[in-house]
Amino acid sequence: KAGGYQGDLFFVAKYNEKVYFVSIGYGSCSGCDALMACDYDINGIETLRDDIKRDIREFESVEELLNWVLNSVSFWSGYKEELLEHIKNVFNVDFEILKIVKMREEK
Repeated sequence: KAGGYQGDLFFVAKYNEKVYFVSIGYGSCSGCDALMACDYDINGIETLRDDIKRDIREFESVEELLNWVLNSVSFWSGYKEELLEHIKNVFNVDFEILKIVKMREEK
């Protein structure tokens, strides 16, 4: 969720037949913006890089990512609709796939 003085940026990508997701928060001060908190110190930046790498989630398919988003209870849960729309746009997904995922959840 971007656009304000603080929020979360969602990144989704497909690489080598896998799908990846990571969320990175930003803010207007070093108390809520991880990069600003590094104070442009190389050690802090390397630590942030390593933290972001650890937070990347890997999925076998877009469908698996969608299923995870739909069932996730996380700090960004209030952004699910926006995130689903973002995934739709990035991967050119027809939302019929959501019906499939929901049906599988019900089984």
